[in-house]
Amino acid sequence: MSTILCIDEQPAAGELLGRALAAIGHRPVFAATMSEGLQALSREPVDLILSDENMPDANGLELLARLRERGCDVPVIVMAGHGSVEGAVLSVRGGAVDYVTKPLRQESLRIAVAHAIEMDRVRRENEELRRALELAAGPLRLVGASEAIAALRDTLERVAPTQAGVVFVGEPGTGRRLAARLLHESSARRGQPFVAVACRALSESELERTLLGGDSRGALQRAHRGTLLLEEVDELPVALQTRLLRALDERPPAGDGAVAAPLDVRLVATTTRDLAAEVEAGHMVRELHFRLNVVTVPMPTLDERVADVPMLVEHFLARHAARWGVRPAGIAPEALEHLATRRWPGQVAELGNAVERSLLRARGARVSLAAVRESAPADDAWPDGWPVDLDELERLAIQRALGITGGHRARAARLLGISERTLRNKLNGRPQPAELGEIRAS
Repeated sequence: MSTILCIDEQPAAGELLGRALAAIGHRPVFAATMSEGLQALSREPVDLILSDENMPDANGLELLARLRERGCDVPVIVMAGHGSVEGAVLSVRGGAVDYVTKPLRQESLRIAVAHAIEMDRVRRENEELRRALELAAGPLRLVGASEAIAALRDTLERVAPTQAGVVFVGEPGTGRRLAARLLHESSARRGQPFVAVACRALSESELERTLLGGDSRGALQRAHRGTLLLEEVDELPVALQTRLLRALDERPPAGDGAVAAPLDVRLVATTTRDLAAEVEAGHMVRELHFRLNVVTVPMPTLDERVADVPMLVEHFLARHAARWGVRPAGIAPEALEHLATRRWPGQVAELGNAVERSLLRARGARVSLAAVRESAPADDAWPDGWPVDLDELERLAIQRALGITGGHRARAARLLGISERTLRNKLNGRPQPAELGEIRAS
């Protein structure tokens, strides 16, 4: 049973709503005005607010604003006597989880309430999971003391306070998403949403639903007042790039002569490619490139920061030990030397995975050279029968993926970790600047 605050100035309407809520197993609490509603919130915990769009002392948007000011995260459903698209857009952008029209049939009320409570439950669970992961991982930071990582820190510190679009250019596994998150957390937008969309991992229809929304709010709407990260932005289809730009510029209708503001979103992106070349080739809309590429941040490879490997190994040992609930017993000097002198095509991410596997093999003892060698073979340790030629390796990987999926290109592309467009280009023999990075990422 949930406690639901009902704000409606009409006693008869409030009584009907209360009966309907009681009939579906909830406990209603009543208020006739926003002031009374806020007083009720201070007296007892509430799981959901059902508020009339127009109250004697405020409207729904003012209530949402007051709740934000108080740091109250109780979900709100706005009820309208005469619903409108304008009211729905402004309410959702103001923070409401739903916008419904009165009178509500009991089944419609049951669905709306259940949906709002479930959304809030998922949100809270995600926040708890995020906090737990951050606690296990330690503070959000770039690990290392090399010149390359110091230069990256300096760039982030200078760019973070601005509203400039930023593109992080580099190989997968170099920490591009971490750098984007640090940029967000170092800006005035910290505390607001940071939303990431993996453009390479989704089909065009899935990507459109994820980015712009369908039955629910998309990533763009959820990132309002925060930061939207487009991972592998070069994989975003041109038609969807245009719709994204239109959604960013769209100004919702405003009543009473007021000017409604468009979405407030800082755009950042990652890529392995030259976006200017993508524009010239017709694969990127020029205006999106202008918005994103105000600042380009090159991400250093692990080869450029070899001096950081010992610090990274210690960092990963501590983080994964906390994650798996084991005591970090350190690492043998010869094992550390092996990790520091080996090349890492998958960059820092591959090193982190190898350290985690080594830790699990060590079973609570000090990580030995043998455990590291099992987790990270030498560079020339190819499986029997594998070709060394990269083109042949790629051809075999694509052939196997298509065989597994029965020739279904979209599923094969997802299996390989690339987009369907990239797979089509590879099959047609079109050169791909980031082919090696994509195969490594898979």
